[in-house]
Amino acid sequence: MRINFNLQATKAYTGSSPVLPPGEYLVEIVSEQADQPLRNGKGTALVFEYQIKDGQYRGQRIRDWLNLGHLDQTARELGQRRLKAIGESVGLSLFNDTRELFNRPFLVVVSLTEFQGKERNGIEEYRPANLQACEPSGPRQSPAPAPQPEQQPERYW
Repeated sequence: MRINFNLQATKAYTGSSPVLPPGEYLVEIVSEQADQPLRNGKGTALVFEYQIKDGQYRGQRIRDWLNLGHLDQTARELGQRRLKAIGESVGLSLFNDTRELFNRPFLVVVSLTEFQGKERNGIEEYRPANLQACEPSGPRQSPAPAPQPEQQPERYW
């Protein structure tokens, strides 16, 4: 195949996704991989891929491994609790197919962890989205209350 490709204008492939700074991100589930074998050989996981929907990192993706098929019962239960938290964060208390979770905005709290000597992201928490801009900026602040109109005393005449 003939191709006109400029190597100088293209960034080199590093083999991994860029690591995001810790913070809270507005995301949607855009894909999943079921029954992904765990690297330690102790079962399988459901892997969700989230796409960041706003802010400086809009369009970037982050993966989340839910150990639903882990051999260890405690790890499996943690995976189930995480899946429940995701469902609740997108407003579903009951679903029959994980695809029902797709394309529904919610917030993830991202942390940095180290795995095999490399820095990587982890998901610490899932929260419902209030659809305000969400960039990693430390703790989120509640919006200021809307100004109230000045109240006039009632007049009786």
